This record gives sequence, C-alpha cells and structure tokens, in this order.
Amino acid sequence: MRDCSIGTRLKNDSIRARARAMRESFFSGPASTSRMLGETSSTISTCWKSASARSAEMPAFLAWLGQRLANERALAARLTFELPEHGVVRNEAAAARFAEAVARAGAAFAIDNFGVHRDCLALLQRLHPAYVKLAGVQVRRVVTDADARSFAESVVRAARQLDIPAFALHVEDDATFQTIGTLGFAGYQGNLGGGPVPWPGG
Repeated sequence: MRDCSIGTRLKNDSIRARARAMRESFFSGPASTSRMLGETSSTISTCWKSASARSAEMPAFLAWLGQRLANERALAARLTFELPEHGVVRNEAAAARFAEAVARAGAAFAIDNFGVHRDCLALLQRLHPAYVKLAGVQVRRVVTDADARSFAESVVRAARQLDIPAFALHVEDDATFQTIGTLGFAGYQGNLGGGPVPWPGG
C-alpha cells in the first residue's frame, strides 16, 4: 500500500508556511487613506487595510489578527478592514465572523467594490459595515447612464438610512467628479488631478 503520509505532511507544512508569511506581511505594507469632506492630507487620521475573502475564512488568521489588534488598541481604533463584495457574497457567514472579530478588537469592517451583486443592498442591513465603496464599474457609468445614476443614488440613500457612509471608487475625470458630487456620497477615491481633491464648495 502506498504511504501518503509524507506528501500530506509536506502539503500541510506548505500551507502553514504560507499562512505564517501572510500573517507576517499583513501589517508590513502601506495602509491607505480615503478623502472625507473637509479633510486635508494633514488631518486624515484613519486608515484602511484590504483583506482577502480567503483570509476571512481562516479561523487561525482571525485568532492571530484579533490578538494582534488587542495588543495594539490605539492602532486598532484607527484601522478599517475592507473585504471585497464578491467575497462577502460568496461566504457571508465568514464575512460576518470577520466583522465581529475586528469589531471586538476595536477596529472596523467595511465592504469594497460594492454594488456589483444583486443582493448588495441587503448586506447593509445584515452586516452594517462602517462604510461601503461603490464599485468603479458602477461609478464610471454615472455620467452617461441614467440607470447607473439612479442605482448610485439608491446605494447612498439606503446606506444613509443606516448611518453608513458611501464612497465612490475610480473617480478619474472631472465629469464623474461633478456628477458624484451631486449624489450624496460621503467621499471618493481616485486619481483625478493626480490625487484626492476637495469637493466642489467643500
């Protein structure tokens, strides 16, 4: 009979090594910031960190992250961890556990690339993220597509009813900037003008 134990051990060792590397590198990359109304580069005080949907499904990673944040409460209070909407939809139970774990540690949870899946608005009520970022595929259409503008407004309106700020992603030109400025978004992310710029009249 063939002995598969060595191959199994090697596979498990490889998984553990990758998990260790992921944990060690998680906080080593630069965090990002998002422009809010009235903020300047010198006043932004919160950062976000993207997490993969697969990470959110790993109990060992959640335990490690919770412990790391518990030991650095001041850091945790400034961090928001984003999961992409597709990962949240694929495994909402894991996303809910991730949201609970980071909240328990003093950090926040948000949803990135929001508004792609049909059931997205229901996620607001069920998970109550700190904020959502409307996906660029939706934002890029708001200038020329009335349906896209209507959908963006419905996201902002539904989020506002739950006190959830909505951001617009991939704001790359003035026409998009001017349009999303009329729809009630709390802020935006994009490379317009080489970096974030104030809202009209902000």
